[in-house]
Amino acid sequence: MRKRKVDEIDPNNIIDQERTRKKPTPSGSFATETSIKAIDPNIDVLAVTRTQDDLDWLPVEPGRPSPFPTTWSQTYAGLVPVKDPSGTVTGFKLKCQEGCASWIHMDGKYCELGETTAPNRRLQKPPVCHDTPWVAIREMLNARENGKKFTEDFRRHACWHQSNLRPGHSTCNSSGQKAMASNLTGPEKSAANSLINRVIKEFNGKNIWK
Repeated sequence: MRKRKVDEIDPNNIIDQERTRKKPTPSGSFATETSIKAIDPNIDVLAVTRTQDDLDWLPVEPGRPSPFPTTWSQTYAGLVPVKDPSGTVTGFKLKCQEGCASWIHMDGKYCELGETTAPNRRLQKPPVCHDTPWVAIREMLNARENGKKFTEDFRRHACWHQSNLRPGHSTCNSSGQKAMASNLTGPEKSAANSLINRVIKEFNGKNIWK
C-alpha cells in the first residue's frame, strides 16, 4: 500500500475534510481578530458568526438536551450595533436581563467583552440564560412520566423554549444560588409546569411519548 505524504489530502478522509473546510466569515465591516489580540495576546477568539452557533456560550450540564441551531441568535435578536467615528461596525451591545440591566458588550464576532469567567480567558459568546431553570423543568417532566418517557424532541423543546430564555452577562448567569432538585421553590415548580403545558399545546396532537 502506498504511504501517504505528510501534507497529502485525502478527500474521502473525514479528518482531512475538517482540515480543509472553509470557515464562514461574518459579513460587513468588523473589528479584526488581530486588533482584539493586540489588547491581550493570550485571547483566542472562537465565535465565528451570529447565525452559526458554535456553542461556546453553553455551560456543560449532563443530561440537558442540546439547544437548537438558532437558540443564541433568537435570544440575542435585539443586538444594537456599535460603530466607530467612520461608521464601521466594531461590535454590538444588548441589555442584560439576568439581573443587572446594564449593557452586554460584544466584539465584531459576537464575543463578550469585559468578562473574566470564560475558560482559559478565551473570548466567547455571552450565555443564553433560563428564566425558569432547567433543573425545575427536568424534575417536573420526570414527575409526569410515571412509567412512560417523553420523546427527546419534546424534552428539547421544553428545555429551550424561546419564551423561557433571555440574554445575560456570563458573571450574572453564574452568580447566585443555583437551583437543585432538593431546593426547588413552589413558584419554580409552578412555572416549569406552566411551560410544559404550553409546549404540549404547541405540539398540537403530535406524539410526545416514546
